[in-house]
Amino acid sequence: MFNELVYWPEGKSPYDFQLSALDFAVDHIEERSRSFYLNLEPGLGKTIVAALLTNYLNLRQRCQAYYVCPPFLVTNTEAEFIAWGVPRNQFVIIPDTKIKGLQTLRDGPKVLFVDEAHRFKNDKANRTLDLFELAREFDLIVFMSGTPMPNSRPYELWPLLSRFAPHLFGTQFMPFGRRYCEGHKTRFGWDFRGFSNEAEFWHKLRPWMLSMKKAEVLKSLPPKREGLLTVGPGMPPTLSKLEKAVLQHYAPKDLMKREIPLSKGQAAMHLIEYLRHLGELKVKHVFPYIESILFDTTENIILFAHHKAVIDQLELWLKNFNPVVITGSTPVKKRQALVDEYQENPGRRVFIGNITASGIGFTLTKATRVIFVEFLWTDGENQQAADRAHRIGQNETVLVQYVVLKDSFDRRRMEIILNKREKAL
Repeated sequence: MFNELVYWPEGKSPYDFQLSALDFAVDHIEERSRSFYLNLEPGLGKTIVAALLTNYLNLRQRCQAYYVCPPFLVTNTEAEFIAWGVPRNQFVIIPDTKIKGLQTLRDGPKVLFVDEAHRFKNDKANRTLDLFELAREFDLIVFMSGTPMPNSRPYELWPLLSRFAPHLFGTQFMPFGRRYCEGHKTRFGWDFRGFSNEAEFWHKLRPWMLSMKKAEVLKSLPPKREGLLTVGPGMPPTLSKLEKAVLQHYAPKDLMKREIPLSKGQAAMHLIEYLRHLGELKVKHVFPYIESILFDTTENIILFAHHKAVIDQLELWLKNFNPVVITGSTPVKKRQALVDEYQENPGRRVFIGNITASGIGFTLTKATRVIFVEFLWTDGENQQAADRAHRIGQNETVLVQYVVLKDSFDRRRMEIILNKREKAL
């Protein structure tokens, strides 16, 4: 069905479950539903589904897509839409901190995607009220989140349910709260922090919300998936100048190779300086994304980097999560004990490692997500490091993300490497 009705670029191939999510969306469109919710567990490609749906709508009638997401996802969302063939003039990415007063195009059909929709769980918050106001301009609204109820409390969904799906649970909170939120009186007032009649709740929600979990849809798929995580507003002048200096010494075709020699001399100095500045800039932009994973999911993650300044910054910013850290200065005799601590202690969800010091020989199968805040120019070492999580003993799909800066050569190079690697499978 979708090969004829949906466009995606040559070389791209959506997973079957992503097409199933698209099928769910199309059914709602054909039924003239005003809204629906895609609850796709983190790593299943919600943004890809949104891009495919935009392409589907454009084949029927030219439309404009508006995509609301947290500020730290703006750059990566834009890159995903472009990668999946959505024309740049047919979508607008909106930070969810800048919804108020947004002016949309008046002519033609418009679709509003609301990513990380669980951030709109407080109907008295300005951000939620601004979204409600914006939504008035749209005939179709697609909510998306891997964690629609981060704390497993139905009242977190109530603002969206009551306004956009009143046919499911009505518009009065008290009956909803008493039946599904285990509502009861205390000496301090009503308490709605529970979850009651769960089976009935999910059954009633099913026509409006599609739920997919990695364990259910990725059984027959490769257990390791890789992709880019694009961050930042673009290249600052200082870094752009350094990049140009690097390209004066190395031909692009040489830089595209999986390995290049870092010989001594001016060329190597330019490249080393470029990578150091790049890492220090990327860590600033990616931190909110990492923090959101830790707050909004139960995932255990590995963060790889190369420069000491980057690792020190990660350790400082994530100190409240008590990360396990291994660098080149960590005594060799202590490293395995630290790995064991990470593997066995459920309270320690973050492993921060220098790629060289911890990318070989250790088993880190507790993690289901590996984020390369920095990656080495020798790509084989990156793959070895990622395989700390993707190895015997790992029972879940591992998502590997390479952080790249928007508009950088670093991004273009890694994109080509990943495309070649995927074709080789």
